[in-house]
Amino acid sequence: MKKDNAMVGELKEYIGNEFKGFRKDFTCEIKEYVGKELKGFRQDFGEEIKEYVGSEIKSVKEYVGKEIEEVKRHTGVLVEGLRSDVRIVAEQHGDIIRKLEEHDAKFDQIDIRFDRIDLELKGMKTALFDNSHRLTDHGARIRKLEMS
Repeated sequence: MKKDNAMVGELKEYIGNEFKGFRKDFTCEIKEYVGKELKGFRQDFGEEIKEYVGSEIKSVKEYVGKEIEEVKRHTGVLVEGLRSDVRIVAEQHGDIIRKLEEHDAKFDQIDIRFDRIDLELKGMKTALFDNSHRLTDHGARIRKLEMS
C-alpha cells in the first residue's frame, strides 16, 4: 500500500508540474488572444460609440435649440403684453395727475371764496356789533323819553 501511495504521490506531483507549465503557456496564449480581440473590439466599438454619442448630442442640440427658440418667442409675447400694460398704466397715471391738478385748481378757487366769505362775515360781525351799541343807545333814549 505504501508503494501505491508513493506512486499516487509521484503521479500527483508529475501531473501538477505538467499542469503548471500548461497553465503558464495557456495563460500567456489566452492573454495575448484576448488582448488582441479586445483591442479590435475597442476600436470597432469605440467608433460606433463615437457615432452614436455624436448623433445623440446633435439631436439634443437640435432639441435644445428648438426649445430656446420657443422660449424666446414666448418671452417676446410676454414682453409685448407687459409693454401694453405699462403703456396703459402710464396713460392712467397721466390722467390721474391731470385730475389731481384740476382738483388743486378747484381747491385754490374754493380757498379764495372762503377767504372772501370770511372777510364778509367779519364785516357783518363788525356791523352787527356797531348796530347793537346803537340799539342799546336807542333803548336808553327810549326809556328816558318814556320816563319823562
